[in-house]
Amino acid sequence: MFFRLDYDNSGEVSREEIAAIAPREQQMLRELTGFDDAVELFDALDLQETGEIGIEEFCQGLWQVAVSESPLEIKRMQKQVEHIKHHVAKYMTETERMKCLGHEITSTDSAVEEVHMYRKREKHAA
Repeated sequence: MFFRLDYDNSGEVSREEIAAIAPREQQMLRELTGFDDAVELFDALDLQETGEIGIEEFCQGLWQVAVSESPLEIKRMQKQVEHIKHHVAKYMTETERMKCLGHEITSTDSAVEEVHMYRKREKHAA
């Protein structure tokens, strides 16, 4: 089935190829997975969100969907968890950057205050 869906023989099935599948392949996927929409199935299988699925990922995903009682929900949750992990990591990086900037500002403020105090003492001494 994978090779029939891989119209350009790239070794990957793209979202566009899935969207353009023939009714016969659509029916086969529906019977195998219970999905009425092949693109929705593709999105559930494309865990890395690359827009392409290799044969191993495709076959493994179809197997999981076929034997699981709630395949779509599990795949969606996996995608959501990965998406959240990515954003949390990005947020943590930005938080650390902001902390560093905060320390730099504090250090700069302290240095400016020291210069200001020094000038004040110099002015009073003269």
